[in-house]
Amino acid sequence: MILTFQCEFGQPLALHLSERFGPRVEAQSLDFLNCAPIEWRITPDDWRLGVRSGVSQYLATFHDLQRPVLGGTRGISVADATLETYGIGAAIVHIYLRPGTYPETGCFGGE
Repeated sequence: MILTFQCEFGQPLALHLSERFGPRVEAQSLDFLNCAPIEWRITPDDWRLGVRSGVSQYLATFHDLQRPVLGGTRGISVADATLETYGIGAAIVHIYLRPGTYPETGCFGGE
């Protein structure tokens, strides 16, 4: 599932999705569509504090948020997270939810 947000750089974007998707919801990647911030991070997250888009491996606007764990990978918890960005401008942000961490049915009220 892909969620779309309007992001104003310098303003925190609350991704508190626990009420809608439950406390286990994770993001597997995110994408800044029309503009990329100078720097961004998802808080609270012990693993990727201070991820910078200016670092060579993060120059693209698409960012893989999965981290290796024993026997596979895990995404970043976004149940009670905030996306912090630094820069001038605005962007559309796509948050790709990790399958299996949210209910596949019932997310939109009647489905």
